[in-house]
Amino acid sequence: MTASTEEVRDLEIVRIGILTPYLFDDVRDRCDEEYIKDQEERYGYDRDNLIQVPQMITSRHRVLIETPDNCAGPSGFPQLVIHGSTRPAEERVESIKGSGIVVARYSIFYGGPSHYSGSYPEDAGYALDIPKSPDLVRSLLTHEGFLDGLVSREEGKIRSALEEFGSGLEEPVLVTPYLTEALAVQR
Repeated sequence: MTASTEEVRDLEIVRIGILTPYLFDDVRDRCDEEYIKDQEERYGYDRDNLIQVPQMITSRHRVLIETPDNCAGPSGFPQLVIHGSTRPAEERVESIKGSGIVVARYSIFYGGPSHYSGSYPEDAGYALDIPKSPDLVRSLLTHEGFLDGLVSREEGKIRSALEEFGSGLEEPVLVTPYLTEALAVQR
């Protein structure tokens, strides 16, 4: 969608923190091809991630993509944080558990426990579990119903939007039991 500056200004802003390098990092400039292929095969690295996407515009929302360099600035935490599931990532997510931040796990462990800690996503504080696919994340972050649910922090809206979004997908976004707890915290 092409929108004028004035139209973009009138859109509801949704801030998304991308804290997994598998969605924002471009390793091509500092890693050899063999290493990159290993990352692709073993950990699902996709060269076509969100590195060049600072924002997405929908008919009702302006989705701002924040990376570790600019996430949680003066305006607080984003409506959604997408994080990986390495040992340090799980520890960071666990450290903010109870804060009301909605965190989605983006991991090769999708649908099951972490192979590092043995914990299920909800145990660490992940409210959503996303399959490792940049295209799926792009689509999710432009889904109007999902964005409306994040902004309103209404669990029913989020769940129904994800159900609609996931219909027909082999690997839909999963909601964990922790979503209810995260949304119960006033932010």
